[in-house]
Amino acid sequence: MRLIQVGMGGWGDTWRREVLPGAPGVEVVAYVDQNPARLAEIADPAGPPVYTSLAEAAGAVRADAALVTADASAHAALVGTALDLGLHVLVEKPFVETAETARGLIGEADRRNLTIVVSQNYRYWAVPQQVRAIIAAGGLGDVRLTRIAFRKPFPPRPPEYLARLMNSPLYQLAIHHCDLVRYLLGDIAWVNARPWPGGAYPPYFAYSAHLGLVSGGIVEYSLAAFTGALPPTPWSGDWTIEGSAGAVSWAASGGTENEARLELRGLPDVPPPAHPPEPLDRAATLAEFVRVVRDGGPSPISATANLGSLAAVEAIRRSIDEDRRVDVGDL
Repeated sequence: MRLIQVGMGGWGDTWRREVLPGAPGVEVVAYVDQNPARLAEIADPAGPPVYTSLAEAAGAVRADAALVTADASAHAALVGTALDLGLHVLVEKPFVETAETARGLIGEADRRNLTIVVSQNYRYWAVPQQVRAIIAAGGLGDVRLTRIAFRKPFPPRPPEYLARLMNSPLYQLAIHHCDLVRYLLGDIAWVNARPWPGGAYPPYFAYSAHLGLVSGGIVEYSLAAFTGALPPTPWSGDWTIEGSAGAVSWAASGGTENEARLELRGLPDVPPPAHPPEPLDRAATLAEFVRVVRDGGPSPISATANLGSLAAVEAIRRSIDEDRRVDVGDL
């Protein structure tokens, strides 16, 4: 797969340096960024050429796909451009701002027989995969209640960056938590969310929510994107899932997310599942993208599959803004 990477900022640069080199079945043929100074920093006569627009790059090199790692507020426009150029798309999360926008791009991709995959990499961390195996095997029995607490300072950002809704903690972080809920427990039917009182932070920086699952289960979910009295959690949050036969919980303890400690309670007959095979994290989402484009078929992280996660985040926003319960299926 000949790939054009679009967006060479901080997160995009980690893709360039840490994920793409040596990735099986992938050749990067161009880098794109609007900032000429940034392009000058990464330009290498022995490496892929650099361009200031995706259209310019696609006109100069032969490519099969675009990897969109640009500012999230530009995702919709860039994905649309890539589809117009006949390129498959792997896009960083959050995909776009609304389910309606997502459905429009999915329809355009379908008409052109192109693929959109969303890099929901938390699904490909070790512990969530182990927990999913326990639940699928019936180890917890009937899942009754899940608690998720996220506490971590949001990285410092310029005011103009935070003014864009897609760059808020709600879209940057909750999209992961909602997607993990769906990965582990099934689809979310409704949301009832409220901002924390005090007014020291924008409402999307601190809120509590109930997520009602299609299965009937309940998720108690809180997000605080700043430092408080309690210690910070890992990026995936601090989780406890309680079922009729036992409970499972996890949180990273100073290491990486893939070193999070999994604790089983009341499950004497359930051995800890084996560590899932490589690849993990973003290497896994890239491998899945290559597989889907090459072989076809459904994907758990296709744009279509991602609609339920995106709609859950949109429902949290609407619930906070409108002070009411929001049914995810209405979005």
